[in-house]
Amino acid sequence: MVTTRSFFRGSILIVLAWMATASMAYAAQAGSITRLKGDVFIARPDVPVVTAKGDDAINEGDLVTTAKGAEALIRFKDNTIITLRPDSSMLVKSFRHEEKASDSFLTNLLKGGLRTVTGLLGKTRPESVNFTTPTATQPSETIRVAQRGTDRTETVNQFLDIRFSKRASFGRTNFEGTVDIFNLLNANHVLEQNVALGSTFGRPSRILTPRIVRFGLTARF
Repeated sequence: MVTTRSFFRGSILIVLAWMATASMAYAAQAGSITRLKGDVFIARPDVPVVTAKGDDAINEGDLVTTAKGAEALIRFKDNTIITLRPDSSMLVKSFRHEEKASDSFLTNLLKGGLRTVTGLLGKTRPESVNFTTPTATQPSETIRVAQRGTDRTETVNQFLDIRFSKRASFGRTNFEGTVDIFNLLNANHVLEQNVALGSTFGRPSRILTPRIVRFGLTARF
Protein backbone atom coordinates (compact mmCIF):
# COMPACT_ATOMS: atom_id res chain seq x y z
CA MET A 1 0.00 0.00 0.00
CA VAL A 2 1.42 3.40 -1.04
CA THR A 3 1.14 6.05 1.68
CA THR A 4 0.93 9.79 1.12
CA ARG A 5 4.28 10.26 2.84
CA SER A 6 6.07 7.73 0.62
CA PHE A 7 4.45 9.27 -2.47
CA PHE A 8 5.71 12.74 -1.65
CA ARG A 9 9.13 11.38 -0.73
CA GLY A 10 9.35 9.63 -4.11
CA SER A 11 8.18 12.76 -5.95
CA ILE A 12 10.80 14.90 -4.23
CA LEU A 13 13.54 12.43 -5.16
CA ILE A 14 12.42 12.44 -8.80
CA VAL A 15 12.39 16.24 -8.92
CA LEU A 16 15.84 16.46 -7.32
CA ALA A 17 17.23 13.89 -9.76
CA TRP A 18 15.77 15.81 -12.71
CA MET A 19 17.22 19.09 -11.44
CA ALA A 20 20.68 17.53 -11.04
CA THR A 21 20.53 16.00 -14.52
CA ALA A 22 19.30 19.24 -16.08
CA SER A 23 22.02 21.20 -14.29
CA MET A 24 24.73 18.83 -15.51
CA ALA A 25 23.42 18.92 -19.08
CA TYR A 26 23.02 22.69 -19.00
CA ALA A 27 26.58 23.19 -17.81
CA ALA A 28 28.15 20.84 -20.37
CA GLN A 29 31.46 22.29 -21.52
CA ALA A 30 31.44 23.38 -25.15
CA GLY A 31 34.95 24.78 -25.46
CA SER A 32 37.45 27.13 -23.87
CA ILE A 33 39.02 30.55 -24.28
CA THR A 34 42.43 30.13 -25.89
CA ARG A 35 43.35 33.79 -26.24
CA LEU A 36 41.94 37.09 -25.05
CA LYS A 37 42.78 40.78 -25.11
CA GLY A 38 41.31 43.34 -22.78
CA ASP A 39 38.31 42.80 -20.50
CA VAL A 40 36.18 39.77 -21.31
CA PHE A 41 33.29 38.64 -19.11
CA ILE A 42 31.36 35.38 -18.72
CA ALA A 43 27.80 35.32 -17.36
CA ARG A 44 26.11 32.09 -16.30
CA PRO A 45 22.61 31.45 -14.96
CA ASP A 46 22.42 32.03 -11.18
CA VAL A 47 26.17 32.81 -11.07
CA PRO A 48 27.73 36.29 -10.73
CA VAL A 49 29.47 37.65 -13.81
CA VAL A 50 33.17 36.76 -13.79
CA THR A 51 36.13 38.24 -15.60
CA ALA A 52 37.43 35.66 -18.07
CA LYS A 53 40.99 34.34 -18.07
CA GLY A 54 42.93 32.29 -20.56
CA ASP A 55 41.88 28.60 -20.70
CA ASP A 56 38.55 29.34 -18.97
CA ALA A 57 35.83 26.87 -19.94
CA ILE A 58 32.89 27.98 -22.06
CA ASN A 59 29.70 26.04 -21.32
CA GLU A 60 26.27 25.75 -22.84
CA GLY A 61 24.22 28.74 -21.70
CA ASP A 62 27.22 31.01 -21.22
CA LEU A 63 27.00 34.63 -22.27
CA VAL A 64 30.41 35.94 -23.35
CA THR A 65 30.85 39.71 -23.54
CA THR A 66 33.84 41.76 -24.66
CA ALA A 67 34.48 45.34 -23.58
CA LYS A 68 35.49 48.10 -25.98
CA GLY A 69 38.87 47.27 -27.50
CA ALA A 70 38.73 43.67 -26.20
CA GLU A 71 38.62 40.38 -28.12
CA ALA A 72 38.23 36.71 -27.20
CA LEU A 73 39.23 33.67 -29.24
CA ILE A 74 37.19 30.60 -28.32
CA ARG A 75 37.99 27.09 -29.54
CA PHE A 76 35.12 24.61 -29.33
CA LYS A 77 35.43 20.85 -28.93
CA ASP A 78 34.87 20.21 -32.65
CA ASN A 79 37.69 22.69 -33.44
CA THR A 80 35.33 25.48 -34.46
CA ILE A 81 37.09 28.78 -33.75
CA ILE A 82 35.14 31.94 -32.95
CA THR A 83 36.79 35.31 -32.46
CA LEU A 84 34.43 37.64 -30.63
CA ARG A 85 35.06 41.22 -31.70
CA PRO A 86 35.23 44.27 -29.39
CA ASP A 87 32.04 45.46 -27.66
CA SER A 88 30.18 42.23 -28.52
CA SER A 89 28.00 39.70 -26.72
CA MET A 90 27.45 36.07 -27.74
CA LEU A 91 25.22 33.45 -26.13
CA VAL A 92 26.20 29.77 -26.56
CA LYS A 93 22.67 28.37 -26.76
CA SER A 94 23.48 24.75 -27.57
CA PHE A 95 26.52 22.59 -28.29
CA ARG A 96 26.38 18.83 -28.85
CA HIS A 97 29.30 16.98 -30.42
CA GLU A 98 28.90 13.25 -29.88
CA GLU A 99 29.00 12.07 -33.52
CA LYS A 100 25.24 11.49 -33.44
CA ALA A 101 22.30 12.73 -35.48
CA SER A 102 21.37 15.02 -32.59
CA ASP A 103 24.67 16.96 -32.76
CA SER A 104 24.15 20.71 -33.05
CA PHE A 105 25.82 24.06 -32.49
CA LEU A 106 23.63 27.13 -31.96
CA THR A 107 24.89 30.57 -30.99
CA ASN A 108 23.13 33.90 -30.64
CA LEU A 109 25.09 37.08 -31.36
CA LEU A 110 23.25 39.67 -29.29
CA LYS A 111 25.40 42.60 -30.40
CA GLY A 112 28.69 43.39 -32.09
CA GLY A 113 30.46 41.00 -34.44
CA LEU A 114 32.45 37.80 -34.67
CA ARG A 115 34.67 35.82 -37.02
CA THR A 116 34.46 32.06 -37.28
CA VAL A 117 36.45 29.18 -38.80
CA THR A 118 34.40 26.06 -39.47
CA GLY A 119 35.07 23.01 -37.32
CA LEU A 120 34.10 19.35 -37.66
CA LEU A 121 30.38 19.95 -37.11
CA GLY A 122 30.26 22.56 -39.84
CA LYS A 123 32.03 20.22 -42.26
CA THR A 124 30.09 17.01 -41.55
CA ARG A 125 26.70 18.43 -40.52
CA PRO A 126 26.54 22.03 -41.79
CA GLU A 127 22.76 22.13 -41.41
CA SER A 128 23.15 21.69 -37.64
CA VAL A 129 25.28 24.83 -37.17
CA ASN A 130 23.59 28.24 -36.96
CA PHE A 131 24.66 31.72 -35.90
CA THR A 132 21.68 33.91 -35.01
CA THR A 133 21.96 37.71 -35.01
CA PRO A 134 19.40 40.39 -34.13
CA THR A 135 18.60 40.78 -37.86
CA ALA A 136 19.44 37.45 -39.52
CA THR A 137 20.31 33.78 -39.10
CA GLN A 138 23.55 32.68 -40.77
CA PRO A 139 24.07 28.95 -41.46
CA SER A 140 27.55 27.49 -41.46
CA GLU A 141 29.67 28.06 -44.54
CA THR A 142 33.24 27.40 -45.63
CA ILE A 143 35.31 30.53 -46.25
CA ARG A 144 38.87 31.18 -47.37
CA VAL A 145 41.10 32.58 -44.66
CA ALA A 146 43.69 33.79 -47.17
CA GLN A 147 43.54 35.21 -50.68
CA ARG A 148 44.35 32.78 -53.47
CA GLY A 149 48.08 32.75 -54.19
CA THR A 150 49.07 33.98 -50.72
CA ASP A 151 50.47 30.57 -49.79
CA ARG A 152 52.75 29.17 -52.48
CA THR A 153 54.64 25.94 -52.83
CA GLU A 154 58.43 26.01 -52.88
CA THR A 155 60.33 27.07 -56.00
CA VAL A 156 61.35 24.04 -58.09
CA ASN A 157 64.94 24.74 -59.14
CA GLN A 158 67.13 22.01 -57.69
CA PHE A 159 66.65 19.20 -60.17
CA LEU A 160 68.66 18.02 -63.19
CA ASP A 161 67.74 16.06 -66.33
CA ILE A 162 70.54 14.68 -68.52
CA ARG A 163 70.81 12.76 -71.82
CA PHE A 164 73.57 10.61 -73.32
CA SER A 165 73.44 9.71 -77.03
CA LYS A 166 75.56 7.78 -79.53
CA ARG A 167 75.18 7.67 -83.32
CA ALA A 168 76.36 4.93 -85.66
CA SER A 169 75.88 4.16 -89.36
CA PHE A 170 75.56 0.79 -91.06
CA GLY A 171 75.30 1.24 -94.78
CA ARG A 172 72.50 3.66 -95.49
CA THR A 173 70.93 3.20 -92.07
CA ASN A 174 71.70 5.59 -89.21
CA PHE A 175 71.15 4.52 -85.62
CA GLU A 176 71.06 6.67 -82.50
CA GLY A 177 71.00 5.22 -79.02
CA THR A 178 69.95 7.42 -76.07
CA VAL A 179 69.95 7.23 -72.29
CA ASP A 180 67.79 9.82 -70.49
CA ILE A 181 68.04 10.34 -66.73
CA PHE A 182 65.26 12.49 -65.26
CA ASN A 183 65.68 14.13 -61.85
CA LEU A 184 69.27 12.97 -61.54
CA LEU A 185 69.60 14.43 -58.03
CA ASN A 186 66.35 12.74 -56.90
CA ALA A 187 64.87 16.00 -55.56
CA ASN A 188 61.46 15.84 -53.84
CA HIS A 189 59.98 19.32 -54.39
CA VAL A 190 56.31 19.79 -53.47
CA LEU A 191 54.28 20.57 -56.61
CA GLU A 192 50.77 20.57 -55.12
CA GLN A 193 49.35 20.67 -51.60
CA ASN A 194 45.96 20.54 -49.94
CA VAL A 195 44.42 24.02 -49.66
CA ALA A 196 41.21 23.02 -47.85
CA LEU A 197 41.06 24.26 -44.27
CA GLY A 198 41.32 21.44 -41.75
CA SER A 199 43.68 18.92 -40.21
CA THR A 200 45.27 18.16 -43.63
CA PHE A 201 45.78 21.80 -44.64
CA GLY A 202 49.14 22.21 -46.40
CA ARG A 203 49.71 18.45 -46.74
CA PRO A 204 51.57 17.63 -50.01
CA SER A 205 49.36 15.93 -52.58
CA ARG A 206 51.95 15.69 -55.40
CA ILE A 207 55.74 15.83 -55.38
CA LEU A 208 58.37 15.86 -58.09
CA THR A 209 58.67 12.46 -59.76
CA PRO A 210 61.71 10.55 -58.43
CA ARG A 211 64.74 9.59 -60.54
CA ILE A 212 63.81 7.78 -63.78
CA VAL A 213 66.13 6.22 -66.41
CA ARG A 214 64.88 5.75 -69.98
CA PHE A 215 66.65 3.95 -72.85
CA GLY A 216 65.88 4.65 -76.51
CA LEU A 217 66.97 3.61 -80.00
CA THR A 218 66.19 5.49 -83.24
CA ALA A 219 66.79 4.12 -86.73
CA ARG A 220 66.72 6.30 -89.85
CA PHE A 221 66.64 4.68 -93.31
